[in-house]
Amino acid sequence: YEIYQCDWSSDVCSSDLVALEGLGLGQRARLRFICEKDAAARRLICAHRSPEHIFNDIMQRSVDDMPVCDIYAAGFPCQPWSTAGLRQGTADKHGRGNIFPRILDYLHRKRPKCFLLENVKGLTTSTHQECFASMLDDLKLGNSFIVTWRVLNTANFGIPQNRPRLYIIGFLRDAVPGGIEGNLDFKWPRGGRHDPLRSLLEGHEICRPQVKPGTVADRNLQVMLHRLKRQGVDPASEPYALDIFASKPRSMLGKVPCLTRTRAGSGGYYITCAKGLLTTVEMLRLQGLPESFIAIAQKADVSDRQLRQMIGNAMSVPVLRDLLSRMLHALGFR
Repeated sequence: YEIYQCDWSSDVCSSDLVALEGLGLGQRARLRFICEKDAAARRLICAHRSPEHIFNDIMQRSVDDMPVCDIYAAGFPCQPWSTAGLRQGTADKHGRGNIFPRILDYLHRKRPKCFLLENVKGLTTSTHQECFASMLDDLKLGNSFIVTWRVLNTANFGIPQNRPRLYIIGFLRDAVPGGIEGNLDFKWPRGGRHDPLRSLLEGHEICRPQVKPGTVADRNLQVMLHRLKRQGVDPASEPYALDIFASKPRSMLGKVPCLTRTRAGSGGYYITCAKGLLTTVEMLRLQGLPESFIAIAQKADVSDRQLRQMIGNAMSVPVLRDLLSRMLHALGFR
């Protein structure tokens, strides 16, 4: 049984390949293709793992030119469904809500043994209830795929980041031993490991990024520090993550709020006990990605800000590792 790994996801940062490597299957997985619009992200992925085929735009690529794979992983744009956005869904003015049909077309015509899709939990809310139900029904392709979904939080998988994400998993019925849903040996992970934020922080001797004086973020920082002190908290001794780049600053103790493309690119979060912003190394750790990606990015001519943006948009490796292990087991792979 040979695993063929394919991927379409904006700035995915090769998370799924890292997860497979963590399972000891890195050398048995071939990256059959990527479809990535961002040139910097393409360079990073190609520097990490050479894909057999490269497509630049999911809206322009032809499924006829795409190879068959066993595992299909995709993360379609979250902005149309996110509570942080306009929640326009399929009516998104930038057309991002219309990418899902392109994913569906690949599944319909190429029939991978399984697929893994990721998005924000906002897609499951009442605002998009009808659309989400329609998506799940479409993914079944009649009776071809067994489809299941859950919202899982990265914070429950040993990474101190509050990152609830929707995961949709499908199994080709013909690939499941016995071919019927009752025979599907797949159980969703429950998580339960909660590592402290301090364990992922670099030492105090490093040169940590700081907030520029006189900026809105600096004013937000001073307000938040003053607020914590009024509550009887010593910010310098407690691992609070302050979201000072938001329009409404907030704090979180012992873990960071969700790393997004925008937030990671702007500097992430201010860590009170470290007296500075997150470093790129810490952002990688907060997604379960290896620190070697910094050197890979430099080799691929990807700037530090571009890398941080990709980290914020990546899938969390510990969650993927657990899911892929269970998916492969369900398909009879040992």
